[in-house]
Amino acid sequence: QQQQQLLQQVLEEEQQPVLPASTEAIWSRSQDRFTVASPPHVRCADHAERIMCCAMDPHGEYVMCGDGNGIVAIWDVAQGQLVRVLKGHTGLVQDCDWSRDGRFLVSGDSDGTVIVWHMSASEGEPLHKMHHHHSESVITACRFSPREPHVVGSCARDRTILIWNFKHDTILHRWRTPTAFATCLAFSPDSSMVLAGQADGLLCVWNNLTAGQRIAAPRR
Repeated sequence: QQQQQLLQQVLEEEQQPVLPASTEAIWSRSQDRFTVASPPHVRCADHAERIMCCAMDPHGEYVMCGDGNGIVAIWDVAQGQLVRVLKGHTGLVQDCDWSRDGRFLVSGDSDGTVIVWHMSASEGEPLHKMHHHHSESVITACRFSPREPHVVGSCARDRTILIWNFKHDTILHRWRTPTAFATCLAFSPDSSMVLAGQADGLLCVWNNLTAGQRIAAPRR
């Protein structure tokens, strides 16, 4: 109820029509307004298994989806067509991300493997595989640095956070979370800090410019 009231307030301020709570809607960038999806469910990607994660490229042209079969699929948003199938994972694809320039993709699976792909690779072969997390430890998040396209951050249930350069196959930082494994990961816009949210509610901020100094760990 509170969420619906907040949405109504925001839309009134923007002079947009209020949609019923059960209505699916799409935000139109070109028309700068909400449009009701018709049919109610717009389907552009069929996976044999459940989709575990998805991410859109920085230009808004493609969507990558990772599924329970270890498949990463690239879909053309405008055409709704499958562009490329990336195979290399042996477990469920848990998370995925695009580099800021749109050239690279990264995905992490339930077997502890993080794979970097190149968007232009015609055969869909992995560009780089990283196995530095504990074997068979579920990857919970993987993210590209917004400032350095060859630098990736990943975290897993083994309570490790790794910042690594896949171009040089080098681990830049290896951090251990204080009390529980990290469930999510984010870089600051200038990549100087890395944020990690833990399964026990602890949020840690790490200094990405040093050898591993934890700046803060505030609790809610």
